Amino acid sequence: MSIHGLPEPDKAGKGWRSGALARGLWVMACLASTGCMRTGADPLSALSVDPISTSTIQPLSMDAEMQADEAAIAEVIADAPSNQPLPWSNPATGSAGVITTLVDKTATGRTCREFRTSRHAFDGIALFMGQACRDREGEWLVSLVPQSE
Repeated sequence: MSIHGLPEPDKAGKGWRSGALARGLWVMACLASTGCMRTGADPLSALSVDPISTSTIQPLSMDAEMQADEAAIAEVIADAPSNQPLPWSNPATGSAGVITTLVDKTATGRTCREFRTSRHAFDGIALFMGQACRDREGEWLVSLVPQSE
């Protein structure tokens, strides 16, 4: 026994200290490995996608995307001045663009605006000629025609 009341290590260097260290390392290794363990029979189930949570949002069709973009454009040109570029964006589709050459016209007794716009979307960049006319309720109806550069 030492003066502190603890056993002295033997001549080979093994004693209470090396045994306690080994037990401590073993306990730490066991605790660390429990985080790597999982339950369940299928080891690939953690990689699968939950179809319930991903099928609730349906992607828009191209026609629906264009209609949504036309509505976003209608909001921008409603009261905009004709002499400056107008940026527009549609968070629902991720599309955005810039309206240029906005010209006021009167056709068949309706107020219309002709314009050119770009459309930057996930499917690429495109140019359109557009026309927006007010209907009887005062809403802008927008139609877009794709243009080649």
